[in-house]
Amino acid sequence: MSTQYEQGGTTRNGGLWQRLNSWWGGDEDARPSAPSRRASQSGALDAECQSDKGPWPEERIVLLEGLFGPGMISPAADAVYERLAGPLQLNEESRVVELAAGMGGLGHRLTGDCEAAIFAYNDEVEHADLAQGWLGSRGSRVKADRRDYHDTGLKRGFADAIIGKEPFTHVRRKHRVLRHLFHVLKPDGKIYFSDLFLTGDDPECPEVAVWSALERQPMHLVSPQRFRDMADDIGFDAPTFEDITPLYTEAIRKAFAKTRQILAAAGPLAPRLQPWLVSEAEYWNRRATLLESGEAKVQCVGLQPYTGADLV
Repeated sequence: MSTQYEQGGTTRNGGLWQRLNSWWGGDEDARPSAPSRRASQSGALDAECQSDKGPWPEERIVLLEGLFGPGMISPAADAVYERLAGPLQLNEESRVVELAAGMGGLGHRLTGDCEAAIFAYNDEVEHADLAQGWLGSRGSRVKADRRDYHDTGLKRGFADAIIGKEPFTHVRRKHRVLRHLFHVLKPDGKIYFSDLFLTGDDPECPEVAVWSALERQPMHLVSPQRFRDMADDIGFDAPTFEDITPLYTEAIRKAFAKTRQILAAAGPLAPRLQPWLVSEAEYWNRRATLLESGEAKVQCVGLQPYTGADLV
């Protein structure tokens, strides 16, 4: 088990925390220091932020866009976009369903490139409100709403494509969601998404169990083979998998390497960004630690119905 996980669930020793404290000290090349007193208070600071302004104040949005790009709340947006959007060959008549849309940045970028109709869904009210606000502020044509992924309300054969960035990690009943998506998809449609998968068969292995326990909600990872079995049972062809873990972890490191620039660009807003920076660094350090343990990987997955399969 990773030494970072052996310390009562905290991941503040090493990795992002060492570098982040050096950046706060004003020296990117400095030798890593021990976690600062400010960092050790991150839980209290995060709770204070959320109790005052809710989970998505202006400060957090400014920080996340600085870290991950316009309309994004997670890393590797460019790498995922290329793998999700590249094979789809969409046009202005295409209809695309996006799951786990976050702020809506991925769908907004896609509709700008191909003019397809994008229907962006989040399964939490807070995320759905966030997407509607962000997309509305940019005059986007993307339509955002809150929907359960197993019950989108869309008719059979509605979508030319379904995409998502980590839409299934938190879903316990993945089979139910996949069956619904099979019906929503056109017979020649495709699904492309990125997500976390187990490298072994034990979802209760220590690294995964500790990471899940520290998340805001339980996480339900499966192995690629388990996912293949579910897809086959429903009527999909064999999914394709591409391991993008190195790109994902590198994107986390690059994001937090921009800390000083983000704070400098924020001007007077910078002091209010710092508590959120601590919280986000803690969150992504835990995820990077899980991936570096080798017990989970980030995969880009593609699947489509069997050729000629009936919607039953």
